[in-house]
Amino acid sequence: MPKRPPENLHEILRGLVGSGFSGNQQKMCSVLKEHGFKVNQSTVSRALRRIGAVKSSGPNGRGYELQPPKISPDFSRGIASLVHSFDHNGMMIILHTTPGAAMFVAGFIDRACGEHAMGTVAGDDTIFVAPSSLDAIDHHMEAIRDTISRL
Repeated sequence: MPKRPPENLHEILRGLVGSGFSGNQQKMCSVLKEHGFKVNQSTVSRALRRIGAVKSSGPNGRGYELQPPKISPDFSRGIASLVHSFDHNGMMIILHTTPGAAMFVAGFIDRACGEHAMGTVAGDDTIFVAPSSLDAIDHHMEAIRDTISRL
């Protein structure tokens, strides 16, 4: 089996860590080998460090978790660059972010966009925003987008 490129390794590891996988680096090596990667423990260790994963203890045992991305000194550009898309389904506004950034961006929305958002729920790279009213959901979504891009 040909060796897969490192960027795919990073994507797979982000998904594995983000899904709550519990286990050590040897266990990760086994899972990655099942997906066609030729890796060893030191390769996994370097890749985990590169994607910002740190050791953690959770309900499923010991594992890793992704740390929020470091924001550049230019705070305003940092936030805008973390959000990839805005959309809504008539009931919720949905934002997609850089992996690991959703909680950071959701906290910002909670603090800066209270007039337009009743609250947020964040995962790893997705945020659900409860708009202040459904009748004006388009207006609220645009106001949140403008606030994030203007800062």
